[in-house]
Amino acid sequence: MSLALWLLFYMLVTFVIGKLWEVVAGWKTVGLVFYPGMLVAAGGRLLAALAGHGQKGGKADLMRADGPSSGEAPQGPLLYRFLYSVGPFVAALAVFVLAWQALDEPVDLGKRLPRLGFESSAVGDTAEAATSQLGSVLDAWGSVELREWQAWVFLYLGFACVIAPAPSRNDLVAIAGLCLVLGGATFALTQAGVDVVAKGVYRGQFWEAFSALVGMSLLVLVLSCLMLLPVKLLRRGKE
Repeated sequence: MSLALWLLFYMLVTFVIGKLWEVVAGWKTVGLVFYPGMLVAAGGRLLAALAGHGQKGGKADLMRADGPSSGEAPQGPLLYRFLYSVGPFVAALAVFVLAWQALDEPVDLGKRLPRLGFESSAVGDTAEAATSQLGSVLDAWGSVELREWQAWVFLYLGFACVIAPAPSRNDLVAIAGLCLVLGGATFALTQAGVDVVAKGVYRGQFWEAFSALVGMSLLVLVLSCLMLLPVKLLRRGKE
């Protein structure tokens, strides 16, 4: 259940980030500035297309050159649409972790996200945990020295891995549908006493890496708002 909720939360955050960059900077600019992230996202979509027996790969917009607004839902069953939508996230997570290791772990990735339950307080718990995660990431980056070039390279790659793979509305629909199914199945299994696999996921390296990427997405959201919203307001004032 926690994985489904946090995945949906992450996709919503990156959707907002992507739309902000698309509206203010233009997606062509995003593609130029964060081209490595565009390649990562395209690679994730390509792998999803190949997993769907390859028949959709030639028709799919792997690079999504026009931004999240142009993301059309690929033809196929819901599972394939989910794989195509979540593929860029999986690729971005892998590259994010590899970059952190290759750059000699330039910054503390923060703490692990807590597990969430299917309860009325889930929204409040998510907001509280996200705020705490953002605070942990800000503290980590606040302790980085300016002369440490590895940290700045990692920050750029973190931006690229969060912004470029931003989902479209159709992606969100596909992800939300499967997350609801996954969450419902997990909840049912938990109620039946089957919780061993879930505990393994939340204690492993995947959850630590995913928690770090969620923290990075929140940092990117805050910095993007600080950089882009004043530009948007200035443009509106001149019109």
